Amino acid sequence: MIAGVGAGVGAGVSAGVGAARRLLGGTDGSNDAPASRALAVTVFRSVEDVAPGGVLPDGLREVGDAAEIALRVAPGDKGTEVVARFTGEPDDETRRRVRRALRDAKQVAETGEILQPDRPGTTEPTVLNAPLRAATANAREEGRL
Repeated sequence: MIAGVGAGVGAGVSAGVGAARRLLGGTDGSNDAPASRALAVTVFRSVEDVAPGGVLPDGLREVGDAAEIALRVAPGDKGTEVVARFTGEPDDETRRRVRRALRDAKQVAETGEILQPDRPGTTEPTVLNAPLRAATANAREEGRL
Protein backbone atom coordinates (compact mmCIF):
# COMPACT_ATOMS: atom_id res chain seq x y z
CA MET A 1 0.00 0.00 0.00
CA ILE A 2 2.75 2.50 0.90
CA ALA A 3 4.75 1.62 -2.21
CA GLY A 4 1.67 2.38 -4.35
CA VAL A 5 1.28 5.81 -2.77
CA GLY A 6 4.96 6.61 -3.36
CA ALA A 7 4.70 5.60 -7.01
CA GLY A 8 1.62 7.79 -7.44
CA VAL A 9 3.35 10.81 -5.91
CA GLY A 10 6.44 10.21 -8.06
CA ALA A 11 4.33 10.04 -11.21
CA GLY A 12 2.55 13.27 -10.25
CA VAL A 13 5.84 15.08 -9.69
CA SER A 14 7.21 13.80 -13.02
CA ALA A 15 4.11 15.00 -14.85
CA GLY A 16 4.39 18.43 -13.19
CA VAL A 17 8.06 18.77 -14.14
CA GLY A 18 7.27 17.77 -17.73
CA ALA A 19 4.50 20.37 -17.96
CA ALA A 20 6.79 23.06 -16.54
CA ARG A 21 9.48 22.21 -19.08
CA ARG A 22 6.99 22.47 -21.93
CA LEU A 23 5.85 25.87 -20.67
CA LEU A 24 9.41 27.09 -20.23
CA GLY A 25 10.73 26.11 -23.60
CA GLY A 26 10.62 22.37 -23.98
CA THR A 27 12.84 19.59 -22.81
CA ASP A 28 15.23 19.97 -25.72
CA GLY A 29 16.38 23.44 -24.65
CA SER A 30 14.78 25.11 -27.67
CA ASN A 31 13.93 28.78 -27.59
CA ASP A 32 10.44 28.39 -29.03
CA ALA A 33 8.65 29.40 -25.84
CA PRO A 34 7.12 32.89 -25.67
CA ALA A 35 9.51 33.72 -22.79
CA SER A 36 12.45 33.49 -25.20
CA ARG A 37 11.09 36.44 -27.19
CA ALA A 38 11.17 38.83 -24.24
CA LEU A 39 13.50 39.76 -21.41
CA ALA A 40 12.44 41.58 -18.27
CA VAL A 41 14.08 43.10 -15.24
CA THR A 42 12.56 44.58 -12.10
CA VAL A 43 13.96 47.92 -10.97
CA PHE A 44 13.36 49.00 -7.40
CA ARG A 45 12.35 52.50 -8.47
CA SER A 46 9.20 54.16 -9.75
CA VAL A 47 8.45 54.37 -13.48
CA GLU A 48 9.21 58.11 -13.32
CA ASP A 49 12.65 57.41 -11.81
CA VAL A 50 13.47 54.86 -14.52
CA ALA A 51 12.28 57.02 -17.42
CA PRO A 52 12.08 60.67 -16.27
CA GLY A 53 9.53 62.54 -18.35
CA GLY A 54 8.81 59.37 -20.31
CA VAL A 55 12.31 59.33 -21.84
CA LEU A 56 14.08 55.98 -21.75
CA PRO A 57 17.69 55.79 -20.52
CA ASP A 58 20.36 55.95 -23.24
CA GLY A 59 21.16 52.23 -23.18
CA LEU A 60 17.54 51.24 -23.72
CA ARG A 61 17.09 53.76 -26.54
CA GLU A 62 20.14 52.29 -28.26
CA VAL A 63 18.40 48.90 -28.48
CA GLY A 64 16.63 50.44 -31.49
CA ASP A 65 14.60 48.16 -33.71
CA ALA A 66 15.84 44.95 -32.06
CA ALA A 67 13.25 45.13 -29.27
CA GLU A 68 10.28 47.14 -28.09
CA ILE A 69 10.73 48.47 -24.55
CA ALA A 70 7.77 48.67 -22.18
CA LEU A 71 7.66 49.99 -18.63
CA ARG A 72 4.98 48.97 -16.16
CA VAL A 73 4.45 48.77 -12.43
CA ALA A 74 6.07 45.59 -11.15
CA PRO A 75 3.88 42.91 -9.58
CA GLY A 76 3.15 43.61 -5.93
CA ASP A 77 3.98 47.29 -6.52
CA LYS A 78 7.68 46.44 -6.06
CA GLY A 79 9.04 49.07 -8.44
CA THR A 80 9.10 49.06 -12.23
CA GLU A 81 9.24 46.14 -14.60
CA VAL A 82 11.22 46.91 -17.76
CA VAL A 83 10.34 44.48 -20.56
CA ALA A 84 12.21 44.17 -23.84
CA ARG A 85 10.17 42.20 -26.37
CA PHE A 86 12.17 41.21 -29.45
CA THR A 87 10.65 42.35 -32.74
CA GLY A 88 12.12 39.42 -34.66
CA GLU A 89 14.09 36.28 -33.97
CA PRO A 90 17.16 37.53 -32.06
CA ASP A 91 20.63 36.16 -32.66
CA ASP A 92 23.04 35.66 -29.76
CA GLU A 93 24.68 39.07 -30.19
CA THR A 94 21.33 40.89 -30.17
CA ARG A 95 20.22 39.02 -27.03
CA ARG A 96 23.48 39.93 -25.28
CA ARG A 97 23.17 43.59 -26.31
CA VAL A 98 19.57 43.84 -25.02
CA ARG A 99 20.43 41.99 -21.76
CA ARG A 100 23.30 44.37 -21.17
CA ALA A 101 21.08 47.41 -21.84
CA LEU A 102 18.51 46.13 -19.32
CA ARG A 103 21.17 45.52 -16.67
CA ASP A 104 22.76 48.91 -17.25
CA ALA A 105 19.38 50.68 -17.01
CA LYS A 106 18.63 48.86 -13.75
CA GLN A 107 21.97 49.82 -12.25
CA VAL A 108 21.73 53.47 -13.29
CA ALA A 109 18.19 53.77 -11.91
CA GLU A 110 19.04 52.08 -8.60
CA THR A 111 22.59 53.32 -7.91
CA GLY A 112 23.17 56.25 -10.25
CA GLU A 113 26.03 54.54 -12.10
CA ILE A 114 26.93 51.42 -14.02
CA LEU A 115 28.82 49.23 -11.61
CA GLN A 116 32.04 47.75 -12.94
CA PRO A 117 32.91 44.45 -11.25
CA ASP A 118 36.47 44.58 -12.57
CA ARG A 119 37.22 48.23 -11.73
CA PRO A 120 39.23 49.39 -9.88
CA GLY A 121 41.52 46.44 -10.19
CA THR A 122 43.52 45.53 -7.12
CA THR A 123 45.77 42.98 -8.78
CA GLU A 124 48.08 42.90 -11.72
CA PRO A 125 46.95 40.95 -14.81
CA THR A 126 48.63 37.55 -14.82
CA VAL A 127 48.25 34.26 -16.62
CA LEU A 128 46.61 32.75 -13.54
CA ASN A 129 43.87 35.38 -13.22
CA ALA A 130 43.17 35.57 -16.98
CA PRO A 131 40.10 33.26 -16.81
CA LEU A 132 38.55 35.36 -14.06
CA ARG A 133 39.24 38.58 -15.98
CA ALA A 134 37.62 37.09 -19.11
CA ALA A 135 34.55 35.94 -17.18
CA THR A 136 34.17 39.30 -15.46
CA ALA A 137 34.48 41.21 -18.72
CA ASN A 138 31.45 39.39 -20.17
CA ALA A 139 29.49 38.85 -16.96
CA ARG A 140 26.86 41.52 -17.68
CA GLU A 141 25.81 39.91 -20.95
CA GLU A 142 24.71 36.44 -19.78
CA GLY A 143 23.08 34.82 -16.79
CA ARG A 144 20.27 36.04 -14.59
CA LEU A 145 18.92 39.51 -14.92
